[in-house]
Amino acid sequence: MKDTPGSIIDNDAASANYRQIFEESPAPMYIFDIHTFEFLAVNTAALNQYGYSRDEFFSMNATQIRPQEDIDPLKQTLKDVHTATYFDYGRWKHIRKNGEVIFVHIYAHSTIFQGKKARFVLAIDIDNKVKAEKALLEKNEQLKKISWTQSHELRGPLSSIMGLVQIFNKEDTADQHNKEIIALITDAAEKLDAVVKKITNQACQ
Repeated sequence: MKDTPGSIIDNDAASANYRQIFEESPAPMYIFDIHTFEFLAVNTAALNQYGYSRDEFFSMNATQIRPQEDIDPLKQTLKDVHTATYFDYGRWKHIRKNGEVIFVHIYAHSTIFQGKKARFVLAIDIDNKVKAEKALLEKNEQLKKISWTQSHELRGPLSSIMGLVQIFNKEDTADQHNKEIIALITDAAEKLDAVVKKITNQACQ
């Protein structure tokens, strides 16, 4: 029998210490048969993560905590393995009893458990991390939108102001033509102010 986490738990000669480590670990862990997908062992942390009682968990199989679209990829990962015993499967979606979909990072180990070829799985909840990444991406998209607004909406009023400044007759402030220019500058400035307020509101949302 290979000296893997699963086989240690299944070895009566290894004493109850390893079983206790498995059961009391704060990391959610379970073992399933790679042929039938039935659960063979589960610790308390995994039960708490998925929301099932121990009896409920053992009445299920490993496909039932995954969305339908992930079942075939799961089966394929088991077919693709050859000589490796340790696997970092990365990010997967799992489903809690209440139907909530969460993201988990899966680490696994090949083992023999109860005389069956099995997979020892560590399923780390990374849902908050994934949501934070999503929020950051959304914020970046918002900043890109604001940047686009700045480069396009500000350009018009600024160009108008700069053009009017060039033709303004600073020597004769009583000139009627100057009054018209001042009115146009005021109008352009008001439009610019409105755009700035719009950008500020978007940035604060």
